[in-house]
Amino acid sequence: MKESRQARYYYLRSILRNPGNTISYYNLACAYAVAGKPGRAFACLKKSVDKGYRDFEWLRKDGDLRSLLRAPFVLRWVEVQEEMTEGTLF
Repeated sequence: MKESRQARYYYLRSILRNPGNTISYYNLACAYAVAGKPGRAFACLKKSVDKGYRDFEWLRKDGDLRSLLRAPFVLRWVEVQEEMTEGTLF
């Protein structure tokens, strides 16, 4: 759990330095999911996609997000995001 706390700190600092960095938001979502904080994980995942993250194939198979992706509403949200962004580059 200590590693997860350190990772969250690192990604939060990265976001403060570069608020448009979609990967930092995505990685922060992963760190929150691993730490058992699904609400915060989903909020960061949503922010990442809102800012332009588009690798939905990886998102679906990322082991760090496994716990979050068990929730049907999250899976449906991912499907909707994919449909809305079809044909856009990430």
